Amino acid sequence: MKNSVIISFFVSLFNKLVFAYNNSFIERIIDRICSFFKKSALNSFFIDFFINKFMNGSFWRNSLIFRVLMSPVFLLEKINNKIAKKVEIIQKESIFETFFSSLLDISLSQYGIILFPLILGYSFVELLARTYGIIDIIACLFGFALSLLLMLIKNNISNIFAGSFLANVIKKVVIYNYKEKDNLTVIRISKIYIFAIISFAIGLFMGITDAIIGLICFIAAIAIILILKKAILGVFLFVILAPILPTMALVALIGVTSVSFGISLATDKNMKYIITPFNMLIFAFLGLSILSSITSVDLASSIKICLVYIVFAMAYPLIVNTIRTRSSWYSMLSLFVICGALVSLYGIYQNFSGVNTTQSWVDAQMFEDIKIRVYSTFDNPNVLGQYFILIIPVAFAMLLKSKESSSKIIYTLINIAMFACLLYTWSRGAWVGVVLSLVFFLLLRDRRWLIICIIGLLL
Repeated sequence: MKNSVIISFFVSLFNKLVFAYNNSFIERIIDRICSFFKKSALNSFFIDFFINKFMNGSFWRNSLIFRVLMSPVFLLEKINNKIAKKVEIIQKESIFETFFSSLLDISLSQYGIILFPLILGYSFVELLARTYGIIDIIACLFGFALSLLLMLIKNNISNIFAGSFLANVIKKVVIYNYKEKDNLTVIRISKIYIFAIISFAIGLFMGITDAIIGLICFIAAIAIILILKKAILGVFLFVILAPILPTMALVALIGVTSVSFGISLATDKNMKYIITPFNMLIFAFLGLSILSSITSVDLASSIKICLVYIVFAMAYPLIVNTIRTRSSWYSMLSLFVICGALVSLYGIYQNFSGVNTTQSWVDAQMFEDIKIRVYSTFDNPNVLGQYFILIIPVAFAMLLKSKESSSKIIYTLINIAMFACLLYTWSRGAWVGVVLSLVFFLLLRDRRWLIICIIGLLL
């Protein structure tokens, strides 16, 4: 194209015409005419009234039309200021503030005081109902012994594990740019009796319903309170627990996190919503999903699925708007990879323990030797393979990013476990996806990997 005679002729002709016009008498006349009209327009009554006074000046802002149109905005600002003040007062006066903000710095004796009435309430209901068994008796005795032991320990978790081998490994693997605390103090809960009463009520509830169900409800209630306090905790939870929680539980978790983020956005003046170009792709996808649901032959089922898509789509803006520091981002990815490693180990265990495999997942005509396809926590080997497409490149990046030798060893073992579990899924599409993702990752990092990738492709 560059050597084309025709294209070169037209380019040369166009450049000559532009040069002739820029230095011509016609160009100067048109420029003077345009400058005259521009100067006249800026000094005219029309521009001065509608631009300087009506739109941007006091005339427009003091007018009745402006006050009527902006009244909803003024009302929302007043409500927002009142809510922000009330939330700040509640946070300062709440007895739960200290407990939920520094769980690791609270004295273990205080945990023992809270645990004792919990076991007492559960044991009281079990004795009245006479439904206790040998496991219940052992659990209650262990709980009483543990609570009494904790009451004797005046130290906190941070002080106990500070400087230990486990703490150092967690710092290097999970926490980015960790700075050691100089003074580790023990925080004591004021009005501990209120927590003891609540704990006793929870124990009664666990005894009336079911110990496991009651414990799950208790943990869920604590999680909801913590998430409503800080939306970033919900983001960490749904990123880490995505492969473990059931779909609807994950939907509920993202929903609570969205509510918490909305409250923070409305009450915190310093918080701004971050918009990225990827938001438009999400809106386009959701628009198509809503349109497909409305026009579906099964409207009820399609709308339910569409609502699940909408909730899952909220995860992206939540992550973007809450994870704003490098340390938070690094910690979230580390925990995400560690949870993936646990999923991989469970899948490897399934392979060697001989888990039951649905025959519809096995292509008996092409692969007669395949008897087991692992699925870990996903109940489907292909979905597990799709999960590895997402997490293996992240684990590989964490391996390259880590600087400590202990971190490199841990991430190397994690990558080996993930690749092994990926192989045991026997998901050919997932294999191709992971290989391509790693190829693109290496090429973006250094183009010299292209030669090795070509050799690997030929092999």
